[in-house]
Amino acid sequence: MAQTGGDGAVEVAKNFFRLPESHPGAMRIAQTLPGYEFKGVPAFFDVGGLTADPEAFQMAIDLLVSRYASKKIDVVAGFDSRGFLLGPPVALALKIPFVMLRKPGKLPGPTVAVEYATEYSTDGLCCPCSAIRAGDRVMLIDDLLATGGTLKAGATLVQSLGAVVAECAVVVAIEFLKGWEKFHSDPKLSDVPIFSMIDAGSTPGMPEGSTKSFVFDVNGEEVKKIQEAMKGAPSGSVLVKNGDGSWTAAKLCGGEAKNTSYA
Repeated sequence: MAQTGGDGAVEVAKNFFRLPESHPGAMRIAQTLPGYEFKGVPAFFDVGGLTADPEAFQMAIDLLVSRYASKKIDVVAGFDSRGFLLGPPVALALKIPFVMLRKPGKLPGPTVAVEYATEYSTDGLCCPCSAIRAGDRVMLIDDLLATGGTLKAGATLVQSLGAVVAECAVVVAIEFLKGWEKFHSDPKLSDVPIFSMIDAGSTPGMPEGSTKSFVFDVNGEEVKKIQEAMKGAPSGSVLVKNGDGSWTAAKLCGGEAKNTSYA
């Protein structure tokens, strides 16, 4: 595989680049992003695991800043909503504007909009007409590349304003879906590089039962049980409800779920 840039990224497929799995930064970041099934999507990721780990989050931002510092980027544009977590610190470090690509109806003034399909729904994306100028070199950023529909929509918006999509960056790519193929199937986007830090296959799985959604009253007894379960639990722990109604704090470590009951 061809190598590009000082970060050691390799060309997995034409114009799709990723850090090698042996890269220390990639290995550290992968540990914060356990995959789980969501709405029929077999590998979904909660970027909150990354943002809750300051060391790994800083590592991810530093990798992005290092990659784009020499690429003459004029604007960083992030996708609603997880791109809003990743894009601003990169833009600040590069001393360039950050632009939000939002869902319809959430932006004032004239916007350009496009509809697109995701892995589990159809959606829309808008960009302020005044935020990106013709000729700007734009880096698009999001947490995940799955089928490529979201990235493609964002790139289409940027190009409609006369700007250039310099590169798209994501934290994790579900590589077996080959989302770059859908993206690059558009002749206008065929030469736009996509960069991913990690492949979904290198992330740990979630402990069984830890991804079921619960909503409790803030003053309820269940919240007190959870607080008790989390006492002494390591940072990054997830919660699993047991058959007797107690809770277990499960720690993900080195790609394996290591359960330790604190309830």
